[in-house]
Amino acid sequence: MSWKIAIDAVGAIPAGRWASYGDVAAIAGTHPVPLGQFLATKPIAGAYRVLQAAGTVSPGFYWNPDNEYSGRDVHDVLREEGIDFDSELRASAEQRMQVSELAELIGLSVRSDVEPQTEEEGAERTAFMTQLTANQPPTTIHGVIELLDAWERLGGHLTYGSGEDLACILQAPIGPARPKHLWPIALYASGYVEVGFQYLVTRPPFDEPELRDELRTRLGEAKGVDLPLDKLSKRPSFPLDVLDDRTDRERITAALEWFMSELDRFDQELASKETAA
Repeated sequence: MSWKIAIDAVGAIPAGRWASYGDVAAIAGTHPVPLGQFLATKPIAGAYRVLQAAGTVSPGFYWNPDNEYSGRDVHDVLREEGIDFDSELRASAEQRMQVSELAELIGLSVRSDVEPQTEEEGAERTAFMTQLTANQPPTTIHGVIELLDAWERLGGHLTYGSGEDLACILQAPIGPARPKHLWPIALYASGYVEVGFQYLVTRPPFDEPELRDELRTRLGEAKGVDLPLDKLSKRPSFPLDVLDDRTDRERITAALEWFMSELDRFDQELASKETAA
């Protein structure tokens, strides 16, 4: 994810058109919540042309004091540029820019392989990202988003916990001989990553202590990750800000890639045994 891409995308929105936070976030590789926070705290040209998905101005919108339009009603400014609003102050959907259209303006193509989220999944992700944004600096938010994207590219799913401290759980798909869900780690918005050894103890193939130890070793290649050997049946943790560093984030990602490959190996071995029988 690059804030420069977000800045370029916002700056490319022409007068008389608008884009949603989600549209710009899709191009920049982030989530609408941290994007909204970023736009609210930086003097970015054209940021007032970024609206909520329904075409409404964010309730928290305010002008940067140095902006030439400071003190004016943003709806009036947008109307002068050609945006049409209905009686409920929703911008015309026909004037909304498509993600592909906006990306093309800055010379990018966007991913088309991401399945749409259900309304419930979207709400859970937004709740987690909102809490994460409130508790963590932009570098950590960026690291989390990058890791979550990497996990989904590996074929994993994201589920979310409840309670005061929200968690995003990196869940592997169920296999033929794996009726129970497996998850190597869970990310907590308050600032730590929990390793799920305790749950893996009863879930093949990671019921084998040697495999859990290998996961421990691979995760431990990242600086700041210190998982004691005697915690292979517990839920040890390490700081979330380990994900700030690109190299360490890649090491964590490599450990997760190995985790998924072990599940594939286990499934293949089972299929071979069944074929031989």
